[in-house]
This record gives sequence, C-alpha cells and structure tokens, in this order.
Amino acid sequence: MVGGFRVAVARPDRPTVTVLGYPSNREAPLRCANVTTLLSGTQRRIDCPDLSGGTSGSPWLVDGALAGVLGGYEAGGTDPDVSYSAVLGEQALELYREAAVSTE
Repeated sequence: MVGGFRVAVARPDRPTVTVLGYPSNREAPLRCANVTTLLSGTQRRIDCPDLSGGTSGSPWLVDGALAGVLGGYEAGGTDPDVSYSAVLGEQALELYREAAVSTE
C-alpha cells in the first residue's frame, strides 16, 4: 500500500489547484498551479500548458487534498492548454471511504 490523498469535497468557487503530471514525452513530471473555473455543474477546467498525452489521471490538489483528476470533457477538450476534471463531491468521498475500509 502506498496511501493516498484525502478527498476535498468542500472548495471555494474558484480554487487554485496544483496538477502534477507525467507526460509520455518527458522523463520528469510537470507541475502547473492555476485557478480553476466551472465548465458545468459536473466539470471543472484549468488553463495549464504542456499537459500532453500521458497526463490523464493526474491529481488536482488543493491544500494537499485531491480535488479532481485530469480527464473528462470531450476526451480532453479541443485546446491543448486547457484541461478538465469531474467535480468531486460526496459520492467521491464515499467511494474513497469504501476503498480505504476494504484495504485494511
């Protein structure tokens, strides 16, 4: 077991998140920190250049807690400098809790 980030379900309207990604065309991770905005009630977006192929599934972190996961809208969207995540809520938190219990 390697542990994991706690899930952040209560966030400000425009949280600043840090995305850490491992693109397939680099040997080192990329880091991007920026303010996010809501695209819809279920999708959040962030402007981050260079998060290319291989970064899908990267964590969106707010104060050390998981606030999203890179991926989503329109198979990654149409602008390579904009990325998306589903909005995490109570269902994500419950899934996290169930997974934590099953690994004990």
